[in-house]
Amino acid sequence: MKKFRVLLLTFVVAVTMMAGSLAVFADDTAPTPTTGGTPTDTTDGTVPISKTVEVAEGITFNETITVTATQRANADGVTAPEQVGPITGTIAVTQAAKTTPATGSLNFSSLTKPGEYTFIVTETAATTNSGGTWSVMDNQKYYLQVLVKADGSKQYAISKGENIVDKDSTDKTTVAAFKNTYTKETTLDVTKKVVNPEYVDANTLYPFTITFTAPATGSLKADGYAVTNATNAFSDAEGTTALTTVKSGDTVYLKADGTFKVNGLPAGATYKLEEGTTTNVDTTTIAIVENGVAREAVVEGKTVDGAKLGEGTNSATVTNTYKQITVTGVIMNVLPFVMMIAIAGAAAAMYVASRRRKMAR
Repeated sequence: MKKFRVLLLTFVVAVTMMAGSLAVFADDTAPTPTTGGTPTDTTDGTVPISKTVEVAEGITFNETITVTATQRANADGVTAPEQVGPITGTIAVTQAAKTTPATGSLNFSSLTKPGEYTFIVTETAATTNSGGTWSVMDNQKYYLQVLVKADGSKQYAISKGENIVDKDSTDKTTVAAFKNTYTKETTLDVTKKVVNPEYVDANTLYPFTITFTAPATGSLKADGYAVTNATNAFSDAEGTTALTTVKSGDTVYLKADGTFKVNGLPAGATYKLEEGTTTNVDTTTIAIVENGVAREAVVEGKTVDGAKLGEGTNSATVTNTYKQITVTGVIMNVLPFVMMIAIAGAAAAMYVASRRRKMAR
C-alpha cells in the first residue's frame, strides 16, 4: 500500500512537470502570422484599390492615377520569404468617380513562396493630365499584409495607417481607397455696351460691383485676380487708374465698349455682377455665357446673381440702351418762325408774279 502511494505521488509529480514543460514549450513557439483580424481570400492574387473625387460643377477630367505597394518588415519580426520590388496598380478616373468609386487592383500573383509579406500602400501622381491639377493629393497610407499558403492560395488584410492594428479596430478595411479634390482655373470676361451712344457723354463711367463665391471644393484668393485685355476699364471713379486686379466685392468702372478679363478664378465658383446708378437709360440687358453656353439674357435689370464659372468660356455683357431724343420738340419750337418765313416767301413770289403780268400788258 505504501509503495502504491509512493508510485501515485511520483506519477502526479511527473504529470505536473510534463504539463509545465508543455506550457513553456507552447509559449516559446513562434507566433502565427498576425494580420490584425480575419484575412480575406483572394482567388486571383489581387487586392482591390479605389478612387473617388470631389469636383465642382463645370469641370471635366480624365486621369489615370497610380497606387504603389512598397514592402516593409513584418510586424512579428519574422522575415518575409523573399524581398520584392514595388508593386503598382492603376485606376482610370472619369466623371463617374464623382459619385461611384473608380476601381483597380494590386496584383500579388508573383508571390509564390509561402509565408507573410507586409506592404505600405500609397497613391502617387497622375500619369496623364487633362489640364487640371490634383489640388489635394490624398496622403492616406494603408498597412497591407499578404499571406501565401503552401498550396499557393493567398489572403490579405488591410488597415489604415502605417502600422498593424487590433482586429477590432475601426481602421480595418477591405480596400485601399483614396480620395482627391480636383480643381481647374478659369476666366471671366466683362464688357460694357451702349446703344444710342450719341445721347450720352463718351467719357461717362459706368460702375460695376463684382462679387465671387468660392466653390465647395476651393477658396478665393484674398489678394484678388489679375486682369488682362483691359480697355477703358478703371479701378477709380475718376477714370485715372487702369484696372489691373479684381477681388471679390470690388467696384470697377467702364466706359462704353470697355472690357476686361479676370484670370485664375476657380472653376465651379459663382459670381454676382451689379451695375450702379445710371441716368437716362431706357433698358439694361445682361447677356451671360456660362462654361461656353449662352443663357437667357437678364432684361431690364442691372444685376445678375449666381452666374456660374465653368472651365470653358464665361462672360457677361451689360448693354445700356438710351432713349432717343425726338425732333418733335424742336419743330414745335421753331414752327412759328418757319411759317413766317414761308408766308413772306409766298407773298414775295406773288408780288413778283403780279408785277410781271402787269408789265406784260
